[in-house]
Amino acid sequence: MTLLKKVMLILCFLTMLFIAQCAQAGWEKLWDGPVGTVVCSSDLGLFATRQDTGDIYRYSPSNQHWEKIGGPAKKFIATKDGLYGLSPDGQGIWKFTGNPEEWIQIGGPASAIYGGGHVLLAMNPDTGDLYLYINPMEWIKIGGPGKKFVVTDSQSRSVVAEKIVGLSPDSNSIWAYGGGYDYTTTWKKIGGPAKEIYSSTSGHGLYATNPETGDLYNYEFPENKWTRIGGPGKMFAANDSGNLFGLSNDGSIVWEYMGVPDDWVQIGGPAKEIYAGCSDLYLVSRGQRNLFRYQGRAAAEVNISSIQYPAAPETLRVAETVPIVVTIEYDNLAKSKLLLRFVYGDPPTYQSSIVVLTPSGTTLSGSDTYQFRPLTYVVDSGPNESLSSSVWPEGINEWHLKAEIWTFHYDSVGHNILDELLTSRAFTLLVEKP
Repeated sequence: MTLLKKVMLILCFLTMLFIAQCAQAGWEKLWDGPVGTVVCSSDLGLFATRQDTGDIYRYSPSNQHWEKIGGPAKKFIATKDGLYGLSPDGQGIWKFTGNPEEWIQIGGPASAIYGGGHVLLAMNPDTGDLYLYINPMEWIKIGGPGKKFVVTDSQSRSVVAEKIVGLSPDSNSIWAYGGGYDYTTTWKKIGGPAKEIYSSTSGHGLYATNPETGDLYNYEFPENKWTRIGGPGKMFAANDSGNLFGLSNDGSIVWEYMGVPDDWVQIGGPAKEIYAGCSDLYLVSRGQRNLFRYQGRAAAEVNISSIQYPAAPETLRVAETVPIVVTIEYDNLAKSKLLLRFVYGDPPTYQSSIVVLTPSGTTLSGSDTYQFRPLTYVVDSGPNESLSSSVWPEGINEWHLKAEIWTFHYDSVGHNILDELLTSRAFTLLVEKP
């Protein structure tokens, strides 16, 4: 077998393996390559270019067809108001009319264009100054040069609401634009230095990477605070729903951020690039550069398979400690924090809780059994739903309880905030008069 045939066999095998992995992980193939770049607008839909020609195509979900709508550009930007392109020579900015091959010029020369939400920005090729698009051929200067600009909100057409953010030319500082309808040039330094900045155009996130470590940080506007949320990656992307994704440095793994620092779940890979837009994530594969859309993780299943505790004929006395062991079975459970609590009464109150982490640190394939460490339950008057703590009848009392498993997150002061009830199971303790 020749070396060329061996190489082709290896590439074929890797491609088949990638497609199989994508199918298992919930990825849908949208287009055969070679795909260049991908842009998406929640109002306009999905667009992508071909790497070989640079031509841009529009995707029709109804018939899964790609239609050519224009030629190549230096860069394409999709906002809520339109699809825009900077001509290959940088001499004009054009807007797609909605009809294939029909574009109107809305701006002159630019070295780069940026945008998101209802905002389109352009950089003057001579001075580097930043301009805001108002109407066709009408642009207003709002700032000086920058290495990159992002838009972090799409709530309205107000520049105040849009939160335009820029990285300085030397990458030493990050600035947020505070101008309003009068377009005054007001910028506030909010951080830096940074190697790269990313944003979600839905207002859910502004992110920056540390130039020395590559670690990813999230900026919280109200608190004016940066928080480290993950390690380095080749690239990151956030969609309009605020979901954040990352591609590992070697391009072998695609990760989804779970909302807690350093809590990331593997959802795919390998990949050449990832793009986020609308409420979706898109992956361009290595080699043939096929385009895939992420369909989401398989639904997690959590069940309480058993609860072990002293039972009849044994009975318990008030103030006696009860070791209770809860066993759960789970399938496709992403790395997350789980909270077990024992509930009684109406309205329900809980007696105590315990926090655990799933053992593997990644999404679990198949099913397994995890046993919580025994919880010592002190028998007191609490679960007695019918009598006050000062009155005890003779005989045996039935205490009806329920074990619940929740996902949760911590609030700003470290309190547990319950998110979703995954499963529950009722059980009974028998308690005799003291």
